[in-house]
Amino acid sequence: MNEFERFRKIGYIFASVCSGLSILELVKGLSALGGDSDFMPFLELLVAALCLFFCTVLVIGIRFLLVRCVNVCRIFFIVLNILMILYTVIDHLAMLMFQRRREKGMVALFVATLLLIVVFIVQLWILRGVHKYVSSEIKLKLDQKKEKVVESNSDSAEVQTENKISPDEV
Repeated sequence: MNEFERFRKIGYIFASVCSGLSILELVKGLSALGGDSDFMPFLELLVAALCLFFCTVLVIGIRFLLVRCVNVCRIFFIVLNILMILYTVIDHLAMLMFQRRREKGMVALFVATLLLIVVFIVQLWILRGVHKYVSSEIKLKLDQKKEKVVESNSDSAEVQTENKISPDEV
């Protein structure tokens, strides 16, 4: 059994939760689309659709042991989290410039940024573990194939030596 086997299950749970939240965000975004002509509902829909797509790619990568799919998901979630942290910091700093209660705004900025960083670290931990799981499973399968080839080669060599007629027998 693989030492990273638990990350297969954790990866499936992560993809399921992320997909569920993405679907909820898509439904919310579609209902808010008709109201105002702001750019944010379109951006939220795009991000939710991309998250749903990449969660599906992650599940495919885990199921069929495709390291490339897992790596693509890792890159997507890294970029997404960095952009979310930057957006949150910039948005809160802009609000602080026009707000009179700077103490509460700074606390909100600190808490929001800290929560996003914690989510980012947990996602990195999960996706790193999934990557290690997929890589080790591929290595394990390759080792098993090599053993089968070696066994079949040694079996055929034994059969050939048994079938040879010695000069004494003639």
